[in-house]
Formats: sequence, structure tokens, C-alpha cells
Amino acid sequence: MSTAMGGCFIKLPRAEDLALAVEVLNRLYPDDYIYIRDPGILDSVAGASVNAFIYSEGMPCRERLVYALSTLFYEVVSQHPLVDGNKRLAVLVLVAALRANALPEPGPHELCSIALKASKGEAFIEDVYYLLLSTFKRIA
Repeated sequence: MSTAMGGCFIKLPRAEDLALAVEVLNRLYPDDYIYIRDPGILDSVAGASVNAFIYSEGMPCRERLVYALSTLFYEVVSQHPLVDGNKRLAVLVLVAALRANALPEPGPHELCSIALKASKGEAFIEDVYYLLLSTFKRIA
């Protein structure tokens, strides 16, 4: 979804975009087919990122967007919308959203590591947020 919110132009994925990302993963991993456990959870995950953006209105645009994307990543990992492949989906969608918003992305090792930690309850939205912000500082 591309929209102007509170003076910020942002691109956040909708539930339909998340379902399309699942199709991409199924093409990439044909021997490990991924099933959507509950389409309603995809809708909830997409809505959580929009809400995170809306309710972080005191922050600058880029930080609000990063917080929304961190929420999206964490919610995909923790809400389990898929039978299997939630971490893969979270990484794919985060990278796609960062690129769509012309933001730098962490390395694949960092993304996989934070996804694994989040799946074990050892990392949270704020950890993803600070990882993304630290990536921007390293590149700037």
C-alpha cells in the first residue's frame, strides 16, 4: 500500500501483498511448499504495521516507517500466519518493503539472526527497530 499519512509518503504491504510473497517463496522453495494457516492473521499482521505507523506520530517520518516495518517483521514471526516459513516470509517482506521505501537493508546474516531470535522470544519489535536504525547509521 502506498499512501501519504501525516505528511509522510510510505509503502506498507497489505495482506494481499503478504499472500503474494508466500507465492514467491513457494516458487523459490518448490520442495518445501508453504501453506497459509489463517488468511485472517495475514490481515492482522498488515494492520499491525499500519497501526504502528499511525500511533508513532510523534516520531520523524523515517523512524515511524522503520517502526512500522519492525512491527510487521516481528508480527509475521510471532503470529505464525503460515504452517511453516514464517521467518522466511518476515525476511522477504521486510527486504521488499525496505527497498520499496528506498531504505538500506541489513545483511542477510543479521536478518536471519534477528528472525531466529524473535521466533524464540529472545528479540522483540524494538530489537528489529534498533537493528534497522543501526544499519542506516553505518551506511550514512
